[in-house]
Formats: sequence, C-alpha cells, structure tokens
Amino acid sequence: MKTPTKVLLITLTTTVGVAAAAWAGTFLYWHVRITSAIRVMEAKLPGLMTPLSWPADLLQASEVLRTAGCRALPYFVRSAGSTQDLELQEYLIGWLIGEVTTGNGEPNYELGDALRARFAPEYIDSPAVRRKKCDRLNSWWSENGTHYHQWWRVWSSGCSR
Repeated sequence: MKTPTKVLLITLTTTVGVAAAAWAGTFLYWHVRITSAIRVMEAKLPGLMTPLSWPADLLQASEVLRTAGCRALPYFVRSAGSTQDLELQEYLIGWLIGEVTTGNGEPNYELGDALRARFAPEYIDSPAVRRKKCDRLNSWWSENGTHYHQWWRVWSSGCSR
C-alpha cells in the first residue's frame, strides 16, 4: 500500500529528475553543436573572409552559431584566445562584439567602438599585442560575461534580451 507521502515523494523526484535530464540534454546538445561549428570555422575560415566564397559547411557552421545566440559567446571568447589565426580571431571577436552591442535589439555603437578598440585584432598588431588584447577580452568577459550570457539558461539564445 502506498502512502500519499510516498506517492508525492516519488512524483517530485521523477519531476526533478526529468527536468534535470532535459536541462543536461539541452546543454550537451548546444555544447556539441557550438564546438563542432567552431571547429569547422577554425579549419575552413582562414583565407575565406568573404561569406560569398564560403563552402556550404562553413555557411552551415555560421548558421549554427547565429542560432545559438548568446550560448556561443563563451565559446567565442575561449576560441579567440586560443587560436593564432588572425582572421578567425577577428571574426569571433567581431561576432562577440556584435552580439554584446545589440543585446536589446538596438545597436549600441559607442560600446561597440570601445570594445573594438580594446579587443579587436588588427593586421598591424604584433603577436604580443594580439595576445594582450585576448587577455583583456578574457578579463572583461570574466567580469561582464554574466550580463550577456547566463550559462544555466541553455533554453534561450537571447540571454540579455
């Protein structure tokens, strides 16, 4: 014979377990999609800065990252800091700045200019200067990243909206 307390406990445990499994599955789904898309970018982007010349898999990777929205931002920061390829750094940091400055739908040009001046790599930058910009980006993201993406909100691509 089941007591009402036991039934309630089983129901609550099952509900929490299903919700946790759904959250973990969504988190893992986006982690795999985003890391795979960034790997494609790392392999194929150098030398193809104009989207008109991109192969289909690069366009598909770009679409995955666009769909991921704010979920991809921490991956952009990590990848930009770990790559030596200037074009990929420029692309990832530019995308990150674009997402950050249009969080509420209206572009914040002043913030975009300030972030570009601090973090965006340029062709004339030496490797040491690019490294310093990436380090500054990592520090900035550590301090401000939660305003633009909350890691636990895996169900939403627009964390700051």
